[in-house]
Amino acid sequence: MQRQRVVLIGAGRRILTHVLPVFEALEDTYELSATYTRSPESVATRHELRPLSELRSLEGIDLVHVAVDKDAIPEVLKTLAELGPAHTDLMIDTPVLRFRHFLHLQWLDHFRSTWVPEDCATLPWIPAVQRAIAAGDIGDLHTLHFDRTAYAYHGLALAKTLAAGASSTSGRITSGRVRRVSAGLQERRLRLSNGLRLVIVEPRNYLRGHLRLIGSRGVITERREGAPNDLWIQMTLEGERIRSFRVGDHEEHLSEVESDLTIPASPEEVALASVLRPDASVFARQGLLKRVGLYRLLRNLHAGRGAYPLLDGVDDMVCDYFLEKIGCWWDTPFTNPSSAPARLLYRSLSFLGG
Repeated sequence: MQRQRVVLIGAGRRILTHVLPVFEALEDTYELSATYTRSPESVATRHELRPLSELRSLEGIDLVHVAVDKDAIPEVLKTLAELGPAHTDLMIDTPVLRFRHFLHLQWLDHFRSTWVPEDCATLPWIPAVQRAIAAGDIGDLHTLHFDRTAYAYHGLALAKTLAAGASSTSGRITSGRVRRVSAGLQERRLRLSNGLRLVIVEPRNYLRGHLRLIGSRGVITERREGAPNDLWIQMTLEGERIRSFRVGDHEEHLSEVESDLTIPASPEEVALASVLRPDASVFARQGLLKRVGLYRLLRNLHAGRGAYPLLDGVDDMVCDYFLEKIGCWWDTPFTNPSSAPARLLYRSLSFLGG
């Protein structure tokens, strides 16, 4: 299997505790060429960091993975585009860019292809859930209910992935609104193009929240306290490692490498693991599982199956922006970022806003 050469740009927490360990685990498929950052002297790490100003060519580089501060995205994309990356793929972290920077999407046209490392769409428990739904174990899925277990554009990507697995049609979000439900809590109610309903209770709290996938004859959940007939997303642990997930008769096993990625590494992960019960929900270990999600996403990319599509990532960002700013969203030719009128409008607003 031919290894692909990779350049990382960024040295924040996500790169150091999430992205680098995954690429190290993928040494059979990816070769890490270098890691660049705008201020290498300000970062304490065992990895060699180079100033971004030293990146003069992308010749021989198959993939650039960008995870920098959101406000730095326009500058970084312009720098990379000027290096002539026509034979290089780009992986740009969520939310791709800020809404006010929409104009700078133009730089992505310079790359061979652009993907989004949305690891919430490749979490390792999703296949077992999708098999249970496809087998009709809960009847026809009609509602996805995330009670404090979905965050902004990541939550939209996860919901769309589950919805797409339950239908032959797209799980595109067509409308939504936000309403206050109680002190400190608000609710996003959305509709998807395949008729499914999506409910997201905010703010996120992975330790207290839960998920319910509601069908015509049953429910899938990760709460032991659910109804007797609910299908439980069960997680098998071996020491600190997560080994597999089961939903009814459907099981998803992790490889040895994937299982190693679920071992708590950072001080925050170790502290959290020390207080979690063995039967804590899958969302309580979300940070660990997202490493496995990124591992699977990058495996898919190397195999030619692609990753999370750029257009979906931009769509998630725009939808989340409108829900956050004005409390509602409608998918129309003047709001859908894949349509020419919307792109013209967003670029104009971006230009006017600087």
